[in-house]
Amino acid sequence: VYDERSGESNHGSNVRDARYVLWSFARAYHPRCCSYVSPSNRPGWSFARAYHPAVLQPHVVSIATALVVTSLFDREINVRRAAAAAFQEHVGRQGNFPNGIEIVTNCDYFAVGNRSHAFTRLSLFVAGFGVTYLRPMLAHLVEHKLGHWDPALRELAAEAFGSLVPLDAEHCLGSHLPQLVASAQGLDLCLRHGAVLALAHSLYALGDAGLEASGKIEPSLADGVLNLISVLSNAGYMRGLAGELIRRACCTLVERLCRARPFPVPPEVRSVWQAFLDDCLRHREATVQEAAAEALMPFLDGEPVDVRLVEKYCTEALSASQESHRAGHCSALGQLPSSYYRHQSASGSSAEQAALLDRVLDCLADCSSCSSARTAVDTRTWAYARRAALRALVSACLSFASASASSPAAATDAEDKQLLGVFDRAARCLLAGLTDYTVDQRGDVGSLTREAALCGIADLVCLSGPRIANRVSPGLAEDLFCGLVQQAAEKIDRMRRVAGESLRRTVAALPERLAPAALRQMLAGLPAAEASGGDGDGAAASFNWANPSDAFPALAPLLGSVPNARFRYALLTGLVVSVGGLTESTERAASDALLTVVADCAKSEPGFPLEVLRLHARLLEERARQDRLTVPAMRSLTCLLRDAFISERLLLADEVDAQRLLDNVVTLVKAEVAGCTNWSKLLIAQDTLTAALQFPPPDRALKPLMLHLGHKYPVVRRNAASKLYEAVLLFDSVVPVETVDEVSSLLLETVWEEALEKVRPVRNRLCELLHLPHYEHYVTSMLFSQQFLDKQPFQSVTVSHNLDELGAFAVGVQQLGLTSGCSGGHSEVAALRLAAADCLESATIRVSEATMQSEFGLNPVAGGSSLDGQALR
Repeated sequence: VYDERSGESNHGSNVRDARYVLWSFARAYHPRCCSYVSPSNRPGWSFARAYHPAVLQPHVVSIATALVVTSLFDREINVRRAAAAAFQEHVGRQGNFPNGIEIVTNCDYFAVGNRSHAFTRLSLFVAGFGVTYLRPMLAHLVEHKLGHWDPALRELAAEAFGSLVPLDAEHCLGSHLPQLVASAQGLDLCLRHGAVLALAHSLYALGDAGLEASGKIEPSLADGVLNLISVLSNAGYMRGLAGELIRRACCTLVERLCRARPFPVPPEVRSVWQAFLDDCLRHREATVQEAAAEALMPFLDGEPVDVRLVEKYCTEALSASQESHRAGHCSALGQLPSSYYRHQSASGSSAEQAALLDRVLDCLADCSSCSSARTAVDTRTWAYARRAALRALVSACLSFASASASSPAAATDAEDKQLLGVFDRAARCLLAGLTDYTVDQRGDVGSLTREAALCGIADLVCLSGPRIANRVSPGLAEDLFCGLVQQAAEKIDRMRRVAGESLRRTVAALPERLAPAALRQMLAGLPAAEASGGDGDGAAASFNWANPSDAFPALAPLLGSVPNARFRYALLTGLVVSVGGLTESTERAASDALLTVVADCAKSEPGFPLEVLRLHARLLEERARQDRLTVPAMRSLTCLLRDAFISERLLLADEVDAQRLLDNVVTLVKAEVAGCTNWSKLLIAQDTLTAALQFPPPDRALKPLMLHLGHKYPVVRRNAASKLYEAVLLFDSVVPVETVDEVSSLLLETVWEEALEKVRPVRNRLCELLHLPHYEHYVTSMLFSQQFLDKQPFQSVTVSHNLDELGAFAVGVQQLGLTSGCSGGHSEVAALRLAAADCLESATIRVSEATMQSEFGLNPVAGGSSLDGQALR
């Protein structure tokens, strides 16, 4: 039992491993010759070979119990295995160990390797042979393991002690439990923590077993346990870092006592416990909150419905100023017992119960939303609180479903409609949780909310039963499948694993008519038991959702086999995020799967490549300026346009459709990076535009690339020149034949990192060689923009000499569709103001009022209320 702690480790395991001496020492000596000393470094395997059984007979029980206790309850695996081997050697050599053969058969070298299994299962088996082993095991746990320095070992020891107590209840009630009550109030933190946990598990085991001994608890022992929380709180043991351990242990004590009820709890003690649980719900540590929430359900179960308590929790959750407060009270709302939702309440008012359920669901739905406006603080980064709210929402719905199922009266249509309405509300909140992509300094904290939503969808569908699953609407089922399949195709391995398993469970629980046939067939071919992890052996371990090489080849063919447009768009969105990811294995597996399915489907559906490009264009249009999606979409477009098979199909496709689609793609890419200051995003856009140069006419992509050649960032200019040079070498249609040499020389020999005054003339010369207009003509579109859009009189107008910024504004005006015949209403003015805000930085050109009136036909004093098409052009 020797153990000496040093920081987060110990130095006692090597000394305890000397128990191996009991195995090898006997091998070192002949029974009749004790003068021989073995040179072995483990000289004491067993006294079994060294001495006759009659010699060791007086010590058999002490040696056997010591070896068994060590093999079951030691912290280190090598010590447990050494003790088991020594015990086995003694059983074989001596033959007089109590129940030696039975113990060796079950507690062998390999069985004791799992510490949890040894503590909780093997100990029960050995204790079944009577007090010879039981009482030494109980004494060892109380004296050595409940005060161990490792918290995990203390928890295991308390659980093992609780499982052994019913086997010798009278002895424990008279000896060990009073000792634990005293230890729980002592100065030693480790022993105090272990004693509280041991009391919780042992009293629960006594009450749950229904033994006669559970009714023989002394009043002094019961009072000591009931008043333990008050004593610890008054002594200040609930404060600080050490208080977190004691709080969790006391929450476990409340939960176990309320579940087993080994003795009655007075009302004044319940009031103290209620205040303690409420305080723990506001604690900053999530583990303390979870322990308090788990204790709340048995604490409230069997008691009259307390509407004021529910209202209190809802109010504090909605008005919380800290994330931990909201998370704790949301968890508490999810742990309300099913009796709170039964129609047969103590007051007899079903309307009151329905209002209570609506209040809880509304509160949790609001707390699970990123746009909650009930508090004065910004809650957008409260991902942990949203995760707690979604978990509580699912738990509340399942409690209501169990309350309806336990109703003695037959279910009516009204009850089914109410239950289905609750299911629909919860499912919509979970689907909204799948869109939480909040990012802060900690990273993608929104993944916590998405993971809770994924697990919640599967639990809600599977545990609600066929009564609800058979009545789910096709629209809701389609939303569920789209959300799940998108998450299953995204780039985070952990999210794919959870989403894949949730998708499998959801498809299996819903009727066949609701799930796409191709999706059901794909999932049917996967090993269900190992689909979530793939940790098993044999064929079951061949598929792993977290492995990109497994997940994407399984999901990508659904793009062609499922005709549903929404399903295709959701699946492609997930694949695009993975194709544009930063992890090479994920990006490679996703891009290969996407290109393979496009090539395969194009054989039977020639227009499929165009359809995939249209989905990309739709993604760029609907998620404009959302870099999380638009940047991967541009990467995916580059991958598709560079593929030889897809580019060939585009060249052979209907000219009008292909040209219109490519024009739209290039326009959307230009709009996405207009006014962008993120140079890495600009480089990704250049890759997409360069890939589009191979499709005639090349002018659509050359114009924005020429703009990048004069960009203010040197890295953007250098990369644009490099990409254009590669395009000139690869594609014959980019540059006229007579100017290829000069264009190549200018792109290759110019130092594009030099000052703008030196590189922009080179860029303008390239425009002449490529028969592109200069950018000076954009000046007239910019002279009036800033002052006119601010609706100020034109005393003098200042605009930028930076012609590239002016060009970017002109591109934005063209994309807004304002280049011909538009009247200047407020919407056009607002749109132009937004476009001009990113374009004007420096001001050097002054324009007089007369110039404005003669050139643009505007009234500078009145500020102008209309723009004719000629002025805009």
